[in-house]
Amino acid sequence: VYDYDETINDIWGYADGSNEYVLVGTNEGFSLVDISTPENPTEIFFIEGAETTWRDIKTWQSYAYIVCDNCNDGLLIVDLSDLTGLTYVFLNDFFNKAHNIFIDEYGFLYAFGGNPYGAIILDLNEAPMNPTYAGEFNTYYFHDGMVSDNILWGAAIYQGEFVAVDVSDKENPIILASHPTSSSFTHNCWISNDGNTLFTTDEI
Repeated sequence: VYDYDETINDIWGYADGSNEYVLVGTNEGFSLVDISTPENPTEIFFIEGAETTWRDIKTWQSYAYIVCDNCNDGLLIVDLSDLTGLTYVFLNDFFNKAHNIFIDEYGFLYAFGGNPYGAIILDLNEAPMNPTYAGEFNTYYFHDGMVSDNILWGAAIYQGEFVAVDVSDKENPIILASHPTSSSFTHNCWISNDGNTLFTTDEI
């Protein structure tokens, strides 16, 4: 058990081949915890950010990407190969805030529910700490989403539907289909590994 003196709001995992880590979003920043010895978790470093209830974290290669909602931090990128916690950057070039992010198998980051409100797409391939703009989807506000095989599954919470979007052409996303959830307040989406089952929940 590792106890924080503040509320935490998200976790993600990362392994470098030798050690395993938990990446933790707290109300006040980002924390990296070594859990290689599970009975003795140790915080490696902490990066302070804007105070917020919502943070989300994903990884690509040896980099962590962190966003927050109701804040102005933009995109925090942390080089996890430097365990001093000193190699990081806050980027506000593309958006100030986002509610959730996902990184697909091709190295594209999708930031949901920020500004723009649907999804802004960034390419991480050439320079993971200096991504480039690839496109955006802004027909609906997406509260959450994930992408597999160039299909974006988005939770259009205020429309009460999950939406399938073809993002093969990042500059021209195309809606393929949508379907309502039980109480018309679609919170999140996740597709199974075989692509045959979508898991979604309705917040109400």
